Amino acid sequence: SWLLTPFVVVLSWIASGFSKLAGGAPVPRSLASEEEIRTMITVGHKELLRQRLAESSPIPVLVPEPVLCTDNAAMIAACGYYRFQAGKVDSLDLDVIPSLKLA
Repeated sequence: SWLLTPFVVVLSWIASGFSKLAGGAPVPRSLASEEEIRTMITVGHKELLRQRLAESSPIPVLVPEPVLCTDNAAMIAACGYYRFQAGKVDSLDLDVIPSLKLA
């Protein structure tokens, strides 16, 4: 395991540099150029990028707490729960629908 230590340090250094670079990147204004986009939800980004996105977006940005964004399966299950509570039920052969309404 001692051989992996320098490798892990280098990867951490690269990831840190990328985070600083991405965190400093301007948020594209085209995100809200479509009139039907009223709110954006962002998950899974580095904290600095999430903060910059929320501060500079021309539309409201919902940023869930990081503890709620750690597992995609948990997020999908939560969406399913709220759809079920709203009386929206799909069959088991439901295919992928990228624009599926969650509410």
